[in-house]
Amino acid sequence: MKQRLGKATLIAIAVCLITSGYVFYQTRLAPKKPPIIERNVESSSAKGISPVPQFLIRHADELQLTDKQKTKIEDLENEYRAKLAPLKRPLDDASVEMTNKVKAKKDKPTNIEKMQADNGEYQRLSAEVSNLRHDYWMKAREVLTSAQQTQVDGLVKKITAADLQ
Repeated sequence: MKQRLGKATLIAIAVCLITSGYVFYQTRLAPKKPPIIERNVESSSAKGISPVPQFLIRHADELQLTDKQKTKIEDLENEYRAKLAPLKRPLDDASVEMTNKVKAKKDKPTNIEKMQADNGEYQRLSAEVSNLRHDYWMKAREVLTSAQQTQVDGLVKKITAADLQ
């Protein structure tokens, strides 16, 4: 007994083959994604994350900060803001300049390394701000007790994007 395939079955098989061929073709053409680099957040130290200054104040109740600790952290935050102020405007200007360059080259093929080299001022200022924030974070951690530091490390693992900007 010979089985015959109906027209609908043949059409379904053809659609599946065409769709799978198209998907395979598209995945080969898609740019390769860079590998995911996991950040070390075992502790919020030199190898970890440095949140914004308000992070400790937002979690003051949870960390059970004393009034003396809050005052010291607020003083450090004011010091951080004073050092950040002269960098903010040039960094914003460099960011706008870089964005304009990217928009201008939107339709043209670009070399990422060349664009990064052209934006040296933005990278320099960004690194300076990052180092400043890290210095603040390390000083702020020194205000905490060892139990509070351990608790902060747990909070940092659950950090959101708002805590880094």
